[in-house]
Amino acid sequence: MKQNLAVRNEANVIFFEHRKQQIYEMYRNCIENVPFYRNRWNLVLAENQFNYDSFTAAVPILEKNEAKQFTDMLISDRYRKEELLVDITSGTEGTPLICYKSKEERIRCSNALWKKRREWLRDLSPGDKFARFYTFRSGEDKSLIINSVIYKGNDIHIPLNDMSSSKLSEYWAHIVAFQPRWMHGPPTAIARLALHINQMELPFHQMEFIELNGEIVTKDQLRLIQESFRCKVANHYGSREFWALGFSCEVDGHLHALDRSVFIETRYNANFQTNEILVTSLTNKAWPLVRYRLGDMADLHHPEDLNCGAKEPFTLNMHGGRRADYFTLQGGLMINAILFSGIARAVSGMQGKSAVSQYQAIKESNNLLTIKLCLNKESLLDEEALVGRFDEELRKIIGSEIKICYEIVDVINPDVRTGKCRDFIDLTLQL
Repeated sequence: MKQNLAVRNEANVIFFEHRKQQIYEMYRNCIENVPFYRNRWNLVLAENQFNYDSFTAAVPILEKNEAKQFTDMLISDRYRKEELLVDITSGTEGTPLICYKSKEERIRCSNALWKKRREWLRDLSPGDKFARFYTFRSGEDKSLIINSVIYKGNDIHIPLNDMSSSKLSEYWAHIVAFQPRWMHGPPTAIARLALHINQMELPFHQMEFIELNGEIVTKDQLRLIQESFRCKVANHYGSREFWALGFSCEVDGHLHALDRSVFIETRYNANFQTNEILVTSLTNKAWPLVRYRLGDMADLHHPEDLNCGAKEPFTLNMHGGRRADYFTLQGGLMINAILFSGIARAVSGMQGKSAVSQYQAIKESNNLLTIKLCLNKESLLDEEALVGRFDEELRKIIGSEIKICYEIVDVINPDVRTGKCRDFIDLTLQL
């Protein structure tokens, strides 16, 4: 485990002091109840010794790969794994992380998120009609649904995988007919939809609220979405590991860190020459992540002149993080690379838990893809069937004309520049 000390940032110290009691309670919970931390942390701090400097010296940064490898050891002894709810990250570095929450924590996270939404639209309710985007869903017969508009009660689910012009028109027609009150989804997808509606002069539907999530939103995307849909647009910064980490306020657009749920500190990353985020959960006692390197880049601020009335006094200025990779294929297809993540996770679950431990998709040309799969032999039921099912689901999107080469490999090595495994590589952009 790497020992990394945080660069002293006054906003880090102020945030720490602001939530010191909660941080210490989580620290004690980890030492007393969580096997991973109990075995790894050598220095135990008394409460009168507990400050930001001693905390960062005693508690090493938790890397994402460590969390993936030891996810079950991060479960508290006070909880039974079978009783916890599971979330799985998108696996955009090639391998997903299995995350756990108690039912109580899931309810708390949901209530906190709805509280922020109602600051934008006071009477917004889970019962309101709304549109959302998805990567895959499982049918009642265990079939995989990845390219169909789905109606489910008051929700309409729009597939993310194919953003071709004809598909965008189809999606918007469904949305207009459904008449949702609000929508949430990735800014790249919603911005593409907005641009398409404008270019094609499609019928207008007045929504009251749009919530952007899942990616870093740019100023140009935000402006396009606001001008196209003519409604309130909020920025929700979150992750599968923690759910909501930040939410923008309506008054001035600041992205406020949700300090009742998490402690966020920033640390200079020399490789990227900017500040990165470390997150400590303040509420998830069943599966706590402490000083977890999330992989996003941001500056943390404690403005003294906030006039927005928000109760959260810390703001984030995001300048690096998750963004969607879109690529084109023969026939004018516009594909979201998250497609591969959705299929890998779904097919892996069908063939045995974590049957696909890593994957990487490479666009060699407009009519050739290479898919590398690193398989977990211990949990794999049938290698040939898994590859066949992966191909079957992928061709639902890209059709039968594109050539796909599958390679079973022992390991997928990280990029030498970033140290991260890339889930998608477009070689045509490097020519």
